[in-house]
Formats: sequence, structure tokens, C-alpha cells
Amino acid sequence: MNIKSKIALLSLIFLFVVGLNLLMLLVAANKRPALGVFVGLGPDELEKLVSYQSGAANKRPAFGVFVGLGPDELEKLVSYQEVIVDAGYFSQKDIDFLHQNNVKVYSYLNIGSIESFRPYYNEFQDITLGDYENWPDEKWLDVSSNRWSHYVINVLAKDLTDKGVDGFFIDNTDVYSIYPEDKIYDGILTILKGLKQNYDKKIILNSGFDFLDKALSENVDIFAIVQGVTRESVLTTVDFANKTLSVRPREEVNWALNRLKQMKALGPEIYVVEYSNTPIVDFFIRLTYLFSGYKVYIANSIELN
Repeated sequence: MNIKSKIALLSLIFLFVVGLNLLMLLVAANKRPALGVFVGLGPDELEKLVSYQSGAANKRPAFGVFVGLGPDELEKLVSYQEVIVDAGYFSQKDIDFLHQNNVKVYSYLNIGSIESFRPYYNEFQDITLGDYENWPDEKWLDVSSNRWSHYVINVLAKDLTDKGVDGFFIDNTDVYSIYPEDKIYDGILTILKGLKQNYDKKIILNSGFDFLDKALSENVDIFAIVQGVTRESVLTTVDFANKTLSVRPREEVNWALNRLKQMKALGPEIYVVEYSNTPIVDFFIRLTYLFSGYKVYIANSIELN
């Protein structure tokens, strides 16, 4: 590295440190003390109390994604307001425990692909469409199959509902992006409508922008069915071959942020899952979404555990 590059790097580090300290000062200046004890205070001095937080103001993180977490680690989840887990591996007692700790529970429900470790894999292997890139144990599914939609709606979702989950986190509607056929779009819509009609629970889609665009273009009131939209890896991307993390090119980031802004304007809650492996990346992510109104979770592992 030549001298000019070193000076430029040191300048960037200096600006980052200054910016971080200014942000911390700003947050500290606007944060009220968490607790004050005034047992000797009379009602004529009430104005002294308004600079202190109520219990509600001291919030837990909005949400976390833990689809790789088992029920033996329930204690990790109680510090969140909302969690996404693979509730097929949890009991009703586990879900009750989380509810008792004021945690809303949304279950992962994969409708667009199937993993070989699922107990029902062999039953639906005949309707798989192709390999899922970077996930060797997973294959895309023909969601137009009536057999599959019936199983999702009347078996998988019913089992999750009986356990008491608050809603469904629907994964892999991106099957329509890979196989952009009308029958695939119709199959996804059939499943989503079935889930809403049968259980009337909150539905959060993991991405699925192409599917959503198609539904909106056909004047489907899709956000009467879907209440939340999630986007993974807006700012960062995972290189699965080399197992490394990097920041996305600016053009890709701007595109994704604009799409989220467009979606939010249409009504659904926006959830974001980012991946980070350093405090600097953490800071970059938090700063980006500071005033977005999105629910953001920063994961340190692609296994989401």
C-alpha cells in the first residue's frame, strides 16, 4: 500500500470514529434515564418525573430470526418482541412459554422448496423442479400441485396453528422468480389464500418481490393477505463458496432499498435480515436503517441460530 492509500485509509478511519462518537452523543442526549426513585417527592413537583423513561420505553429488540435454533435454547428468545422459529420442532408448551414472556412467535413455513431432512420429503420428491443453488439438500417445488397445497394448508399449517403460533413466515415464494410460469404464481396465491382463510393469522413473506409485483399488476389485494415483507441481505452478501461476507455494490443496495420503500408505502410491515461479522459492519447496518421504521435483525451466522 503506497503512502497516498495509507493516508486515505487513515482519513476514512478518523471520519468513521468521529461520526460514531457524534452519533453516540446524539443518542445519549435524547435518551432519558431508565429509572429514578423519588419516594419523598410530592405531586407539586411532577415535572421532575417527565425526564425518566416508563417501562415501555426501555424496549427489547423488535425481532429476531432463529430458524436454526432448537427448543433447548428457548431462553435466547425471551429478549425479543417477535421471533421467527421453525416451530415444527417446538411443542405447544414451548410456544406457551414464549407467550408468557410476551414474545410473539411466527413459524417458518417453506412453501416453494423442500429440504431432504423434512420427514415428508419422499412424499413430494416427485414434484421437485430442480436444485436450489448453494443449498445442496434442497430442491425447488412445483407449487401448482394440489397435493402440495393441500398438505401445506391442512397438515403443516394446522399443526403449527394447534401449537399456538401467531403467524407464518413464508419462505421461497421466489420459486416464481426461478420458474416464472402462471401455474407457479397461481399455486403460491392458492396457498396464501388458503392459509389466510383457514387460520386468519399474520403472514410474512420472505422476499418474493416478483410474485408480489405480479399480484399487484393483476389487482389482487395481496396486502389483505400478507401483512409483512422481509428482505435478506440488502447491504451485505454471502459468498457461499468461500464462506465470506462482503458489502454489496451501491447499485444493488439502492435498488433493494427503493423496493423496500415502495413496498412499505403499500401497507405491509417491513422486516430486514442482514448478516454481519464485524462491529464496523454492524454499525453500518444500524446507521442505514436508523430512521427507516423497519424491523431489523442482524445475524452473525447464515444458519440463523
